[in-house]
Amino acid sequence: MRSKLQTLADAPSAIEARLSVGAWYAEGDSTDVAAEVLSRPERFDDLFECLLSSAVGVAKRAAQALEIVSRQRPDLFQEYKEVLFHELERQHWFVQYRLCLILPRLRLNAYDIERAAELFQTLLEGSQNALCVNALDGLTELALLDPTRKEETLWLIEAKMRHGTPAMKARGRRLLARLRAATRAA
Repeated sequence: MRSKLQTLADAPSAIEARLSVGAWYAEGDSTDVAAEVLSRPERFDDLFECLLSSAVGVAKRAAQALEIVSRQRPDLFQEYKEVLFHELERQHWFVQYRLCLILPRLRLNAYDIERAAELFQTLLEGSQNALCVNALDGLTELALLDPTRKEETLWLIEAKMRHGTPAMKARGRRLLARLRAATRAA
């Protein structure tokens, strides 16, 4: 017979239960979960654990909620930096899509920037347009952190824009403008 404590430990967290609702591809409750974690940061670990879920919908919605949280509280992610690198390599594209935006918001050293840039460049070779667009966004953020990466990033964006979809071209124009403005301001 299982103890009550063990049963509680095996039960999904309240956040996981909220992120479990709906078809895997549906947005679900991720925006509200992000707002809850922002107002109660002690719940961050529960949300981050959902990113590692084997349930595709839970991981997808957790990634979305985490991306929202990272805009205001990137400090919460710092102790999970290595996990984010690992997940960026192994997760489904729709989770990688969000991680490309989260990772550059962390405090990164030169080695981290290099690792992230290599991963993002690998993701650019994939077939998912949305992932490629966010990988370019991530590379741009890295170039803003490390100015020695600007020229290469400008070249990559221009190359992707030449043969890209309308979404790739639109994001490319925005990213080019941002990099060029940062270069002029420096």
